[in-house]
Amino acid sequence: MVGTGRMPAAVPWIEVGHRGAQLPQATIDAIVAYVTSVQPGGPPIPIVVTNGNAQHGRALFRENCMHCHGADAQGAAIGGRQWAPPLDRATVTQVAEAIRVGPGEMPVFGDVQLGQGDLNDIVTYLSERRAAAGFTGLPLDSGGPVPEGLLGWIAAGLLAVAAYAFSPGSLRKKQ
Repeated sequence: MVGTGRMPAAVPWIEVGHRGAQLPQATIDAIVAYVTSVQPGGPPIPIVVTNGNAQHGRALFRENCMHCHGADAQGAAIGGRQWAPPLDRATVTQVAEAIRVGPGEMPVFGDVQLGQGDLNDIVTYLSERRAAAGFTGLPLDSGGPVPEGLLGWIAAGLLAVAAYAFSPGSLRKKQ
């Protein structure tokens, strides 16, 4: 969490990202060394590769991650003033660590729930998604129900106006 820019907390009782106020790497290394000296052990840093199956990773993301991080992986409120962070700036190692350690409200996904291949597939999907982030079309696949519903209501309204405007009873007869 220190390496992601989410610590030190901007507001200690609300978990929010800083977007640029990250600690210097030397400070992060010193904190890690101190915590390791006080409490040695802990899970190893996962080794992941981004040559997995992105389609399978997408399915796993939808099943295990989307309900908290959002369909577009941009983060979402999870209740109780808690927020699942966006994943667009997280490295593949940070994503893998979070999956294995489960920081904050996030559940731990061990090898039984998500094997090493599954972990590789998820980070491959997120990496490919990040690489394709330059797409500027309509975000219908990732906007969620509110923008999609609004777009549907606007389309229905425009169709109703067009149907009224061009109906036989609304046209004036030429005199």
